[in-house]
Amino acid sequence: MDVYIEYWGLDTPQYKMSMYKKQTLYQQEGKRLISVYPKDLPVLNNLLVSKLRLFGVSL
Repeated sequence: MDVYIEYWGLDTPQYKMSMYKKQTLYQQEGKRLISVYPKDLPVLNNLLVSKLRLFGVSL
């Protein structure tokens, strides 16, 4: 099983459109995606562990 992690670090209209397109593509292709945003960085380890567990990945 593949799980993709994307860090969405910018906040411009063009970037947001690109982000939306990529998220749509992941969904259409049936890919599992974990989105990470700048606000998540202080708790990144806990966030990734909990989200990966939701996808059945044990660490």
